[in-house]
Amino acid sequence: MRKINGRSIVWIASGFCSGLFFVSLCFTYAPAAGFLTTAACALSCAFVSLFLKKKLAPIFFAAAMTAAFFLGYAQFFAFCDKVPDGVYTVDARIDGAVFYEDGARLTLSDAELVRSPYRTRLKISLFVENDGDFFAGDRIAFTARLTAEEISRNGALNGNAVAEKIGYYAYLGKTDTFYVAKGKPNLFERANRFLYDALRAGLGEDYPVAFALLTGETAYVETVTLDNFRSAGLAHIFAVSGLHIGFLAAALSFALKRLPLQRAAKNAVILAALFFYAGVCGFTPSALRAAVMCSVLLFAKGFGLKYDMLSSAAFAAIAVCALSPAQFFTAGFRLSFAAVFGIAAFSPHFARAFGALPKKLSSALGVTLSAQICALPVSLFYFSYLPPLAVLLNLLAVPFVSVLFVLLLAGAAVSSFAPPAAALFFPKHFIRFLTVTAMLFDFGKVAVAGICVTAVLALFYYAAAFLAAGYVNMRRRALRLTCLTLSCVFVAGTAAVSVREFHAANVVVVAESNFFAVCVGAEGEELIVVCRAEGDFSASGARRFLQNRRSDGAILLFADQNTDVIAAYDLIEDRIPVKKVYYTAETDGNLMSKIFSEKDGFFERAETVAFAKGKVYANGEQTALLINGVSALFSCSEESVYAEDYALVVAPSFAADFQAPEGVETAVFSPRRGNLSYKICESKLKRL
Repeated sequence: MRKINGRSIVWIASGFCSGLFFVSLCFTYAPAAGFLTTAACALSCAFVSLFLKKKLAPIFFAAAMTAAFFLGYAQFFAFCDKVPDGVYTVDARIDGAVFYEDGARLTLSDAELVRSPYRTRLKISLFVENDGDFFAGDRIAFTARLTAEEISRNGALNGNAVAEKIGYYAYLGKTDTFYVAKGKPNLFERANRFLYDALRAGLGEDYPVAFALLTGETAYVETVTLDNFRSAGLAHIFAVSGLHIGFLAAALSFALKRLPLQRAAKNAVILAALFFYAGVCGFTPSALRAAVMCSVLLFAKGFGLKYDMLSSAAFAAIAVCALSPAQFFTAGFRLSFAAVFGIAAFSPHFARAFGALPKKLSSALGVTLSAQICALPVSLFYFSYLPPLAVLLNLLAVPFVSVLFVLLLAGAAVSSFAPPAAALFFPKHFIRFLTVTAMLFDFGKVAVAGICVTAVLALFYYAAAFLAAGYVNMRRRALRLTCLTLSCVFVAGTAAVSVREFHAANVVVVAESNFFAVCVGAEGEELIVVCRAEGDFSASGARRFLQNRRSDGAILLFADQNTDVIAAYDLIEDRIPVKKVYYTAETDGNLMSKIFSEKDGFFERAETVAFAKGKVYANGEQTALLINGVSALFSCSEESVYAEDYALVVAPSFAADFQAPEGVETAVFSPRRGNLSYKICESKLKRL
């Protein structure tokens, strides 16, 4: 009897993933570490194969591991070949544009550095703080400072940047000049733009959720809305995956059912449509994985073969990683394949456990539970919160979303020859019902935040899941004891890590439209230093920071003297609980009346604020933070920042041209680059 119930394709996929893991050793420790580990593992497999009757599995594993290692090493090594940071004149092609209230984020490829000896094949992420019409396929010329993206951060590879081939970040302010020339978009870009225009014309203000549902692009969705979907455990409907590909395949299969075509022809049409749709969505890992798995399913049905979900997922993982090995290090890849593993391994068992329920309900419950359970460690590793209502809400939302998805696609197609408002009349009411219903309750209040999991603990979890799924032949008593031991290690380790992280000092730089703040948490006390607050803003990053720390309120410090304290405070108070307010602005009549209307001592003018393990000094132009022996300087103005005696400098990207002293760690903040997170513990700084 075989000890491990493995399939050849699963062994190959496992070897492939192991080889990519060894690649991370080369770029986070030393190249020799990765090469020597790969060689040792390959030799071990060869040695084992000599003493086993069936020798193919170790050979498959070693061959796939070696191939993946060299593929991954080649991609990451190519990413390291960057031009030095500096100011360049760039002529590049616009691959994509996402628009915000205060500008647009462009993804640029085919970049030419004019009058420069350097060449680059990597993409540039450019934020333009200016109104303009940017379309995929156009070319843009500008002069700006290029800042190279890091290949690794604190012992982990930066898989997202390498997978997307984004090697540089740049910023253009309102007064900077750029030139745009019309170009020719490719077929996928034209289709994506058509969907955007059709949904925006037909749905009006409801188009962002619809566009995110169809393409996975969530940049247009309001931050508060997106956060509530995440807290509810429903954010996966905005990640094009098996849910969307399955809906599309089912709709196409139904439409082609009565046509006088052979099965092979129908399958070819369905596959072409699925991969075209995946291309429109940018060939994300989840979309490509689902398209490949659907291809395997149609192939198996066409030839009368038995379909095996685990083997199909393994084949999809190999295909995705072979095309772009860096995808293995992205959250989307890991969440997608963890969920599929759960469905393949546990869905039938859960369905049988709920056998008393109607068959469709028990099957849906089994799929939802198994996917949620197996994706849990990955979700906690990246997001550190647990949505307790996810299973129930998914049971209610997924059937509704399936209908809405098909209606939106059909309506968008009809809008090509009919008025969009008429073509999308019914989907508009469906999408509004989904959004309004999801926002009726603040799911962040019930989400269990602050649960932290390390990669090692996740391995214990998946080892227990692998054993519980029956892939290893063991005696029942030994199997249960092993699974229980592994589970206890995971739970105890998660509790210990969560407590340690809770007591460590956290610094999060929050970047939002019209809102720039630095959130500090230490020893159960939270401080939010508001460096810029203009107009209407959501402050959702600060809100999420308090949720993750399970805080009942924060101290506010308005560091910028030009901030309208009353207007900013009123907006923040509606979104997060506030314990006390410090400000640096001059006290005027409106502020005085607000001070007297609040309880005594709630508002206080101060330049220095002390808190657990540190203090903040703000003089209205710049803010200095000292915590656990580590200092940081934050700028509130558009001037360059320079501090000779600070260990960390964080500044808006318009201050990116300052000359940091030797030995100073620099983290340049860009308005649309996302939040920068730091962990400060025992006088050591760690960028997350």
